[in-house]
Amino acid sequence: MKNPLRQKAISIRNTLDCTVNSHSVVEQILNWDIFTKSCNIMLYYPIKNEISLLDILQVSDKNFYFPKINEFDEICISKCTNEFKRGKYKIPEPLSEINEDCKKIDLIFIPALMADQWGYRLGYGKGYYDRFLKKLSKHTVKAIPIYSELFKEDLPIDAHDEKADYIVLPNKIVDTRVLIA
Repeated sequence: MKNPLRQKAISIRNTLDCTVNSHSVVEQILNWDIFTKSCNIMLYYPIKNEISLLDILQVSDKNFYFPKINEFDEICISKCTNEFKRGKYKIPEPLSEINEDCKKIDLIFIPALMADQWGYRLGYGKGYYDRFLKKLSKHTVKAIPIYSELFKEDLPIDAHDEKADYIVLPNKIVDTRVLIA
């Protein structure tokens, strides 16, 4: 059921202007009180026309981390450096060592193909982020930056799917915690 949606999302995303949308999403984030209060922030390296948050790295009073796949095929955190190398799935990862303390992350931005109003996401289907999100502190704020065209009312969910607290769109930030099914 999810695979046709993944194909549809990729097809739609490939037609969208990544530069303009990414700039608008970054502006939303930079003006967001949760971002300004956060010290340890986890980003992702954008691939395949994903929303890029790399401009946020210009903010100098934050510690930034990126995902890095360890020898057990799990996401760990790695402090941002200016040097990246291609890791598993050819996704760039920082050259810095893996940091085991993922509970220090205040705010994490999670990549997605689609997201819904309830905070659920459609990923690539490997479950890396769902497993990783379970390891974070209960105080870590989880946010999904996504194109407006890929923000849906409902997505199919499975028991292992983890929910995000916010969806960051080019024109607004949606608090998914206030919706009750």
